[in-house]
Amino acid sequence: MIETAENHYSFAKGVPYPLSKETRRLFQTDRPEIPKQYDFREKYNATISNIVQNQGQCGSCWAISAADCAAAYALKWTTETNNTIVNEHFSAQYLLDCDHSCQSYDAKDCQNGCRGGYSNLAFEFMKKNGIPNSECLPYKMKNDTCPATCVSGKSINYFTKEQCGFEPWVFFPGNSIRPLEDIQLILSWWGPAAVNYEVFKSFYDFTDQFKNGEVYTKNPKERKGTGEYHAVAIYGYGEKNGTNYWLVKNRFAHFVVFLNQSLHI
Repeated sequence: MIETAENHYSFAKGVPYPLSKETRRLFQTDRPEIPKQYDFREKYNATISNIVQNQGQCGSCWAISAADCAAAYALKWTTETNNTIVNEHFSAQYLLDCDHSCQSYDAKDCQNGCRGGYSNLAFEFMKKNGIPNSECLPYKMKNDTCPATCVSGKSINYFTKEQCGFEPWVFFPGNSIRPLEDIQLILSWWGPAAVNYEVFKSFYDFTDQFKNGEVYTKNPKERKGTGEYHAVAIYGYGEKNGTNYWLVKNRFAHFVVFLNQSLHI
């Protein structure tokens, strides 16, 4: 999740959320030059980021995208600060089973396992409680009770905000389509971002048959989406034959290239 300079709103329903001084400065005064293309995996030799979780029939995209972005940020932060490198695949299952937090503006709007949830709440939960890796708690395509130990019976080792730099996280909340340059700046400066986008029928047709690295573009004849939103992690961007694209870690199997897709951050 990320925080925008123009729309001071939280990810879910437009509730005011304060902007950090660092983020204001990034967007408004010290805006750095944006690279023409960016791939987090190449910049940080992030082989662990190539693991793409298939969510199955569980509505866990919120948890998987949050865990993926947390792992990427931990690698980025520990690399740049010369701390002990944290290069782990974090457990989305832990978030599904243990995160039952609710939005501050609505005590009934809470994380609900395979029935859906919010990436912003997941980030706050990880900052407060830490998160184990997926070797300890592998993904099961269903939610369960919050475990006291790893599946092996060993004690759970939590990667904390002190180890991983979780404290500086900020939210660039959604409810608006961000300008191309803003999202590119977010990715190149902060790292992978969890985003929502409206799903079109052509995407479901595409995911039934695509392979890693293939290109998806919305059918131009589709004027209305399905009304459903899907959470993914953007790992990079670029331009191919004059067309901008996003490098997206999709929840249904592989990395995929999105052409000119509107993304809500």
